[in-house]
Amino acid sequence: MSPDAGPARICELGGSRVGTKLVTITDPLLVPLLNASVRQPGGEFEGANGRGSGSDSEAAFVSDCQSGQVGFFAQRRDDSYSDLPTDMRGMLARYADAQAESIGCAPPRMETEAGGD
Repeated sequence: MSPDAGPARICELGGSRVGTKLVTITDPLLVPLLNASVRQPGGEFEGANGRGSGSDSEAAFVSDCQSGQVGFFAQRRDDSYSDLPTDMRGMLARYADAQAESIGCAPPRMETEAGGD
């Protein structure tokens, strides 16, 4: 949905009003916008090079990269669109690993379940 060279990459699955939004923020000055989402109580998780938080409807992760911090965000907008994944932490983990490779960062390898990933 957005160009690869911009400060944020946005991809929508299922349309803009329903479905899932996936975001990569590559500008270290914009990454702090995710801090509130990353610190949601009760859903915290770690990765190889960062930390995040997630719920049934959204997940965020901030990762350290060679160029500075990078942020990843996934949000499910509408439960009625049943063809889309419902595990936001798992979806974000797969998305962030793929995006990290494309922007030249080490994969975050998020721990998406207690005791493993």
